[in-house]
Amino acid sequence: MSESRFAGVRAQVQTVRRAAIAGAVVLFAALLGLARASHPGTTTHSTGTGTVTPSTSSGVESDDSSSSFGFGGSDVGPSSGAVPQVQSGGS
Repeated sequence: MSESRFAGVRAQVQTVRRAAIAGAVVLFAALLGLARASHPGTTTHSTGTGTVTPSTSSGVESDDSSSSFGFGGSDVGPSSGAVPQVQSGGS
């Protein structure tokens, strides 16, 4: 007799569980979409032809050859005539 008494409650619990899982999936997808849309590296713009192309965060395509930054332009180490000073003794 107790089986039929709790059958309706068990069905309600299953329904609530399914609704909670579905809500969590929808919420996760919405948050994922918002996070992707707010990330500066994934902005897109329309080209007017119906296609969407990704753009860089600055809106201008970068080309390494036109960059003013170079790796060989300066020396970070000591100058060629410098002699390092070494302290001897201790305290």
